[in-house]
Formats: sequence, C-alpha cells, structure tokens
Amino acid sequence: MKKKILIFIITYHASFRIVTVLNKIKKINKKKDDFKVLISDDCSKDDTIKYIKNIKFPKKIKIILNKKNIGYGANIKKCLSYALKKNLDYLTYPD
Repeated sequence: MKKKILIFIITYHASFRIVTVLNKIKKINKKKDDFKVLISDDCSKDDTIKYIKNIKFPKKIKIILNKKNIGYGANIKKCLSYALKKNLDYLTYPD
C-alpha cells in the first residue's frame, strides 16, 4: 500500500530557494509513494509568490498564502493541522 506523504515548504522571501527545493522533490519515487506538496508562504513581499504561482507541478501542490506574517512556528502548526485534516501518513520538511 502506498504511503500518503505531505512535503511542506515554509516560504518567506525564498524565491531564490523554491525552484531548487521543488527540483529535489521531483526526484521522489512516484510509483512507490503518494505525495502532495504544501507550500505555505508567510506573506512574502519579494517575488516568492510569483515563483510559486508559475510552478508546473500537476495537481500535487497546494498553496497557502498567508495574508499577514504569522511567524515560522505558527506556519508549521498550520501545515501540521492541514496534514491531520487530510489524514496523511507522514509529514516531512525538505532541507
């Protein structure tokens, strides 16, 4: 049985890093694991949101754009809450 995995990415002024992280995620064994990507942006004021919106990743990405900066810890809690609601097996944060 495939494991249901959520890979969450917290962004804040991270346009320089988002493409690199997503390229690493594309290398995941798609036949072995069922994964989704959650990008939670913490109200970036740079071009991070532009990069996120231009991502070509079929139906695997959920994007949350916070209207105000809630901080790193609260953003992680938001991702954990999402994973619990979706009844996922594993949660990971790429480094």
